Amino acid sequence: MTAVIDGPPGVGKTALAIRWAHTVQSRFPGGVLFADLQGFGPGGSPADPADVLMTFLSSLGMPLETIPAGKEQRAAMMRSLAADRPVLIVADNAIDSVQVEPLVPGAAGSAVLVTSRRRLTGLAVRHGTGRLDLGPLSPADAQAMVAAVVGERADQEPEAVRLLTQQCARLPLALRIAADGIAVLPYASVAQAAADLSADASRLEVLTAGEDETLAVREAFSWSYQNLTANEARIFRLTGLHPGPTLSLGAAVALDRRPPAEVRHTLSRLADVHLIEATGPDRWKLHPLLRLYAAQRAAAEDPECPSAIRRLSQWYLREARSAHHTLAPHWHLPVTAAQFREHEPSRDTRQMMQPASFSSRAAALAWLDEEAENLAAVASLAAEHQLPAAWQLPMWLWSWVHQRRHWTAWLHAFETARQHAHTAGEPAAMGWLTGALAHAHLMSDEVDAADSLFRQVAAPQGTRPDVHGLACSTAGRGDIAQQRRDIGTAREHFLRAAAYLPDLDQFGQAAMLARLGQFARITREFDAARRYLERALQAFGAFEDPFVYGHTLTALAVLAREGGDIRRASTLLEEALSARQVAGDLWAHAEILTERGRLALAAGRPEDVTIAWRKAADEFDSLGDPRGVDLRRQLPRAPEYGHG
Repeated sequence: MTAVIDGPPGVGKTALAIRWAHTVQSRFPGGVLFADLQGFGPGGSPADPADVLMTFLSSLGMPLETIPAGKEQRAAMMRSLAADRPVLIVADNAIDSVQVEPLVPGAAGSAVLVTSRRRLTGLAVRHGTGRLDLGPLSPADAQAMVAAVVGERADQEPEAVRLLTQQCARLPLALRIAADGIAVLPYASVAQAAADLSADASRLEVLTAGEDETLAVREAFSWSYQNLTANEARIFRLTGLHPGPTLSLGAAVALDRRPPAEVRHTLSRLADVHLIEATGPDRWKLHPLLRLYAAQRAAAEDPECPSAIRRLSQWYLREARSAHHTLAPHWHLPVTAAQFREHEPSRDTRQMMQPASFSSRAAALAWLDEEAENLAAVASLAAEHQLPAAWQLPMWLWSWVHQRRHWTAWLHAFETARQHAHTAGEPAAMGWLTGALAHAHLMSDEVDAADSLFRQVAAPQGTRPDVHGLACSTAGRGDIAQQRRDIGTAREHFLRAAAYLPDLDQFGQAAMLARLGQFARITREFDAARRYLERALQAFGAFEDPFVYGHTLTALAVLAREGGDIRRASTLLEEALSARQVAGDLWAHAEILTERGRLALAAGRPEDVTIAWRKAADEFDSLGDPRGVDLRRQLPRAPEYGHG
């Protein structure tokens, strides 16, 4: 039997192998033989298999003068001895399969356990080895490891222990170093140790075991780094500049500027030595501490870091712009084609980048959903480096943020974008972003903040005010007055917003008509509401935008129910569901179920109310939407409504 434990540096491969060997040593009458093959480490050269076999044979009692000189002859002698007395060989820290193969005795009853930072594919192919890919500890195991070293102080500071394991990214070597540093000082606190590790710039310096440089996280990483080719080392360093949790091939190409096939091959080689990890087709991630190490090497060795960061932000801008045009090509954004071209990468770089196009709404939404954390991180990185993506990227993401309702998560990004638009001298963008930020605050139930921002948009902006922004902000103030139950003021704002209709583009007119229709429905002006909403529906249909079309159908269905036309309401509701599902609207089914329940209430069918609202509540719960709780509160009352 031959088995391999592989994984990144510092993950505990050697400790696991030794512990297992001690556990099973009684099964091997020939004994347990251990060898450090020095594949990765400060020694310089990997161990010669012939020398390792010499040591093994001597340990098994062979006189030195009887041990042959050649590697093959020594391997044959080892096989003969193992056939009579099965042995367990622990071959630690192997550089490759070639180094290990002469050590495999191939005798029944014997076993070889190998550890390596590299995937030993050759060994697997030729010997059918089992393989354990070791990764960071689970959160619970990481906290247990710290507690085992620190003792009762861990029980007194559970939140600090959790934070410490996060700062160490649950890497066993880092955890042991940090925990030992606390354990040897009787008055040290876990919270202070976690605070010492909070700064990215100094974290790797802190994670060192005093006088023993070989027990430092940075040193452990460096042994893998030193074994890389020039191309592998370069792209590893550049991946450290990517601020998000996962790295796509397209983003890697933008950083590296080589053809995609070459970049993919190099990233695969880095995954083989566990400096990065493949998480899906053409997608990888770095362990957080390895990312820190890579970024520090890049800062020290790559003068092109600023250019690489600029290319990365440009790539994300192109992809986000393409996704926006797929999802919402008619939504108003104050970014001109000239402004976009001004910040495009060079022609040569564009040819290397993956094409920025999406075949469908579903493809665009899938990309945006998958890249969500990366997009937020890149926007922050662009702000740090004063790049145009700091204010442009959130704008291109607005339709997705709106459709996915990521209001709270993106408040900071839009506030930062607004500040950078001001710094960049882009008043139109600043005004638009102020309105978007106000809307996000309003949808997050932060009404006062929204009101203040809407008032800023409504303020005069020179000789050519942004009519679209003024219309939206005026309607937004109407929404706020309505929430505050000041219907008179709300009506004034909506009438003022309606006055902007002739000056808006066609899509803007349709959106404003829908807003006016919703307000008229709430004030029970049903005829006016129907006229507004039907005009909006006709306009949205021409744009072939299933998202806004489906929501307008939903509003018309609610209007029909409130007007007593249950049959029309039901028909419109099913049309709305179909359109919103085409749009990829995650809330479509839950909201339609809720409205079906209201239709059942109106029709006096309480049992149908219960069925619809229970299903809707479950779906709202899965989306993290508090309306699920609200619906369940109403369930016991539903039959009473139905009979009322």
